[in-house]
Amino acid sequence: MNFFHLLFPPRCYGCGCLGRYICSSCQKQLPVCRDQRCLVCEKPAVDGVTHARCKGIYTLDGMTECFWYHKSIKEWIKSIKYQFVRDAGEMLIANICDEQLYSVRQFLHLHPNSVVLPIPLHWKRQWWRGFNQAEVIGKVLAKRLSISMDTKILERKKHTTPQAEVVKRKDRLKHIADAFIVRSLTPESVILVDDVCTTGATMREAAKTLRKAGAKHVWGFAIAR
Repeated sequence: MNFFHLLFPPRCYGCGCLGRYICSSCQKQLPVCRDQRCLVCEKPAVDGVTHARCKGIYTLDGMTECFWYHKSIKEWIKSIKYQFVRDAGEMLIANICDEQLYSVRQFLHLHPNSVVLPIPLHWKRQWWRGFNQAEVIGKVLAKRLSISMDTKILERKKHTTPQAEVVKRKDRLKHIADAFIVRSLTPESVILVDDVCTTGATMREAAKTLRKAGAKHVWGFAIAR
């Protein structure tokens, strides 16, 4: 246990007991997201693969979302963003079972040279927070999948208010438009990583930017929907 934990002992976000950010009892009750969706039309899709009728030249190949965004998961992600608890991000990935990673592994089977790309923060927000929560998640995911992660390819050029503060879906799409640029050579296959995917506006905009820059295959991965 580090010095920070001695001063501020971890507390379960599910039941409040001390010792871990999620206790073994609450771990068994995590709200697993078993039904994946097409991120374009938001309707159910087998393994999260984008429907053929929805597929365009700038869309994602598919999307994997692991948990529903409520109760302990919501508090967990808030702790990463606003309480600066990196351990919680690592534990989120640790609690994802192989079944939930099935579609990601299938994508890797087809595209073995894929690279994990965390959705970037604008430098002002990252400077204030000290780290990017998507990078914390992406690093652990990349290690678990035995692939590399790159944080230099994609950059957020537009400083916007958090998407959570924008209520309507159409407004979120406008809000995030043209927010990203590609700074270096784009890999042919990419796994985009973020913490939460609600309307999918951020994920879709990042995928579009990468596709325009030369990426042929893009899969999305988020901890929560």
